[in-house]
Amino acid sequence: MLARMNATFQSCNLLKQLIDAMKELIVEANFECLEDGIHLNALDTNQVSFLCLHLKREEFQEYSCSRPITLGINLQTLSKILKCLRPVDRLKLSVSSEKDDSLQITFESEDRISEFEMNLVDIMEDKLVVPETKYPCECQLPVSEFQKMCKDLSSLGDTCIVRMNSEKLELELQGLAGTGMIKTIPSVLQCTKPCELSFALRYLNKFTKASSLTENVTIGLHPELPLAVKYTFQEGSLHYYLAPKITND
Repeated sequence: MLARMNATFQSCNLLKQLIDAMKELIVEANFECLEDGIHLNALDTNQVSFLCLHLKREEFQEYSCSRPITLGINLQTLSKILKCLRPVDRLKLSVSSEKDDSLQITFESEDRISEFEMNLVDIMEDKLVVPETKYPCECQLPVSEFQKMCKDLSSLGDTCIVRMNSEKLELELQGLAGTGMIKTIPSVLQCTKPCELSFALRYLNKFTKASSLTENVTIGLHPELPLAVKYTFQEGSLHYYLAPKITND
């Protein structure tokens, strides 16, 4: 059967980690298969955060796409299928030219082949693109550090002030149960103008689900734009953007 799209992953766990990092924010999403790889741009169900995923063509073991194709995927369904994946398996996704309304998922090892077929869904959405923007405040720190900062403050409330200057990154929370502040000095920090905004901490905790993808995370803060939380790894990148909370002065 002639394949319209074929993608074989170098790492069998990569797609599982990505879906786990996104499924709490989005239920269904369009995966765009293009010449340079696979892209996803999607708003979360509450339209508060925005996700951008790119998997680079050259980092697949095999990748071919005869022409651009959009795969409407239910992330919960795909997550359940990927739970069947074994560490020794090779993961392959494909769409045939004869049947382009379903996604074929194959797990293959020396002693076993597992084949699944998942129906694609029609998702009507506008094409969303995040323009390249220079953030006046940007820092990089270990994913474990950022994850712990968000987790430690979440027991006190949900509205978190993110503050950055030329010396440090601060997360401050003032909730009904109490207050808390965590300051850290990132290994990489660039800040031309101090900035602080308030965000929903529950979203930041969901973003940290991507911590297994890489060692460091980049945080970007801009007074007039969503917060940027960027995870970059060998095979590509997963960026989250979070709209600030509107507070009364």
